[in-house]
Amino acid sequence: MIDKKTIVFPTLLFAIFFILITITGIIQIKIVQNNLNGLLKNQGEILFNHVKREIDINLEYLDLLDKSPSVITASFLNILVYDEAIAESIYAILTETTAGTLGY
Repeated sequence: MIDKKTIVFPTLLFAIFFILITITGIIQIKIVQNNLNGLLKNQGEILFNHVKREIDINLEYLDLLDKSPSVITASFLNILVYDEAIAESIYAILTETTAGTLGY
């Protein structure tokens, strides 16, 4: 007859490996799920900030349109914002420079 050790040992070994594989799979699924949730959250925040910025630009455009009798297009408003940024950076550069850095 077949010895009980030859039946029990392979069965227990298979059961232990099956349990370890199951636990590892569950852990991997949780890690992937957490990573995907984090990525989706970050992408949602980026999309929300972009939409919020567009809404703010349009509201500013409508506010300028109410104040001004002439029509200001949205592209012109974008140029105005860009010009303000250039003016601010030039002002910052000029306020931080001294006579020594200008080459005198």
